[in-house]
Amino acid sequence: MSNLGWFTSFEKLGIPDLWTPAMIDTALWLDAADASTVVLNGSDVSMWKDKSGNSGNNVIQGTPSAQPSYTSRKLCGKPVIDFNGSSEYLVSENNILTVSSLALFVVYMTTNINLMQGVVNKTNPTNSGFTDFEWQYGVRVLEGGTDGKTEAVVYGTSTYTSAVSSAPLVNSTWVIECCLYTQTYMQIIRNGLYGAPVSYATTLFNSGKAAANRVYVGIRRPGLRPLSGAIAEIICTLDVTRVDVILKTFGYLAHKWGLAK
Repeated sequence: MSNLGWFTSFEKLGIPDLWTPAMIDTALWLDAADASTVVLNGSDVSMWKDKSGNSGNNVIQGTPSAQPSYTSRKLCGKPVIDFNGSSEYLVSENNILTVSSLALFVVYMTTNINLMQGVVNKTNPTNSGFTDFEWQYGVRVLEGGTDGKTEAVVYGTSTYTSAVSSAPLVNSTWVIECCLYTQTYMQIIRNGLYGAPVSYATTLFNSGKAAANRVYVGIRRPGLRPLSGAIAEIICTLDVTRVDVILKTFGYLAHKWGLAK
């Protein structure tokens, strides 16, 4: 896909103010601004309820010491979910997102681009090699130096393929990113700007679409690469080939979270 550039308002896209992701086919929708979807244990999050309408897609954390916080940070006056970079994360109640393609949108920031961190991952919690399909999305650091770009990876049973963002992140700077996972390629889009697509064999993604792996939020998997930062919203749609859906979702998130330029 070509570079679609950035945008400044809903009006430039011709999107009515009433447009929401509820109007498209969402497979997962986690919205920190909607307090009714955040179940608290004091000021910590024990459950983040899914708004997509799909049963069993909530993400949870039953261990108090591993629960992220909900009250210490705001974005555009709205609450977000904070992750401490050491022990906090959420995990889906069930094996979800067993689909053959998806567009994963995340509004987030990291406070330390020098650390490898997981943002949203579908993974086996005990996998130490290429023993199972998984996909991951997060911040990377190259061996021998700092990179700070985001990276999307698809693992098969014996190999993996990765795509990276067009530019590094900036510490404590919020971004809207989307990772497209299709049958044949993946691509990272940040603030409406497309990174280079990376192709892979169709069987690589298909090999794990039914794998019994849960989705982890704020960590690569338990004990590995926790996020030091915060997440405001996650939207996963299956409309990966519709440019209008991608643009509308970016516009919705930018308008809502005050990130339009």
